[in-house]
Formats: sequence, C-alpha cells, structure tokens
Amino acid sequence: MIRLTLIACFISSVCFSQTNELYTLAFKKKENFKILSAFNQRIPETFEVINTTEKWNPQTFFLKDLDLRNPKVIDSLKYEEHHPYLFAYLFSNPKLDALIPDAEKERLSKRASQIKPSKIAFKGNGFQLVERFNKPLGFYFLIASPVYSTDNRYAFLKISVKEKRVFLDEKMDDYYAILTIMFEKDLNGKWKQIGIKDHLIL
Repeated sequence: MIRLTLIACFISSVCFSQTNELYTLAFKKKENFKILSAFNQRIPETFEVINTTEKWNPQTFFLKDLDLRNPKVIDSLKYEEHHPYLFAYLFSNPKLDALIPDAEKERLSKRASQIKPSKIAFKGNGFQLVERFNKPLGFYFLIASPVYSTDNRYAFLKISVKEKRVFLDEKMDDYYAILTIMFEKDLNGKWKQIGIKDHLIL
C-alpha cells in the first residue's frame, strides 16, 4: 500500500513539474503573443492568468467525417471562414500534421474532451495567477490543462486571450484570440516548442 502511494505521489509530482514547465515556456516566449498587437495594442508586461483551467475544443486535434488527405477537400475548406479546420484544427499545419498519425489525433481529441476545469495549484513563472482580472481595461488569459500524446513525446497547450475594452461607451469583456502550442520532448527530457496556431477572434 505504501509503495503504491509513493508511486502515485511520484507520478503526480512529475505531471505537476511537466505542466509548470510547459506554462512557463509558453509565457516566457513573447513571440507567441504577437497577435495581441494586431490592432496596435501593447503586449502586457505581466501576463495575468485566471487560476482555473478551461475546457479544450476536441476539434483542435480531430475532425470527424472529413477526408483531410484529399487535396480537393482542403482547398474547399479554405473558403469556409467559420470552419473549425481554419480556426481550431492544429494539424492544418503540414509540418505538425506529419508528426502525428491519424489514429493518435483521434485519441488526443478524446483525451481533450475528458479534461475538466480545475484549479491551478502552482505559482506562475513568467505569468501571474489571479482569481479574476480586476483592471478596467486590457488583456488577460485562460489556459487549459496540457494534453499529452500516448508516448508522452508531444504535449499541447491552449491559451485563450480575453480583452476588456470600451466600445461606443459600452464596456466589453470578450474573447480576443486562441493560441494552441505544440511541444516536443528532447532526448534529455526537456520540452521545446515546435509549433503554434493563433486565431484572432473577430
């Protein structure tokens, strides 16, 4: 019983460490947030992140009933402005698509759909955790718990950007962008970012 408890604690500690590392890598790379300056806004000096995770969109990893190996299908989707292939599906990037088999994409999608919101337990490195964003104006962020490939070689992180602003004298608090980041673990067990999909919500 003691041995099982120790193993469980070890696994929990490893997961905690991996998650912290991924969040830190994502927020320390300011280039990830260049989309925030699309309308001449400033990238925040401090990233304020809500301390409860949010849900994934399973379509980030897998789209049902689409033959994405058919070039004609891909060409037709380019004109579908609101299709998830354009705003959600990470593997519309051919380089990232080549790294993950189709069966694994479906497994990732299922895994993502099962992750429920939870409190973030650790202190941020490169970002600040907050219960709520109290400033009257500016960007703040929500993150989803990481999703890992079956072999633990790849990890995926979603960051949602929200913005408080005033438009025509009306206070707004809307989603601004979604960032999906893909990481790969190197031979030394360290994560490195290998891709990002950013989508501006208009």
